[in-house]
Amino acid sequence: MTAERDMMKLPIGVMMVAGVMLAACSSTQSTTQPETTSNQGQVLNTTETAPADLQLTCSSAAANQFGLPPDKVLPVSSSKLPDGTYDVRLTSEGRNFICLIDENAAIVSMSAA
Repeated sequence: MTAERDMMKLPIGVMMVAGVMLAACSSTQSTTQPETTSNQGQVLNTTETAPADLQLTCSSAAANQFGLPPDKVLPVSSSKLPDGTYDVRLTSEGRNFICLIDENAAIVSMSAA
């Protein structure tokens, strides 16, 4: 019975050691500090992006306005502007669009880029 008990302890011990090793290898990165590129020493831009629901609202509006298949209009980038609106860049079938949307999901403007 003692040999069986010793064999049960081995897998648990191995799993504990593996867990400790994984925890030691993990690292966390703070999002409050700007990052620098290693070869140029420049600070990377950390722009606030539009929430996903606003990006999808822009995609849907572009599909309706330009007669595109809704599943083919994709947001590719977004940023918050100084006035509080969001600039959402969209693409569909090789065409590009610019959507300006406010925090309440009202489309301010929509245009082909």
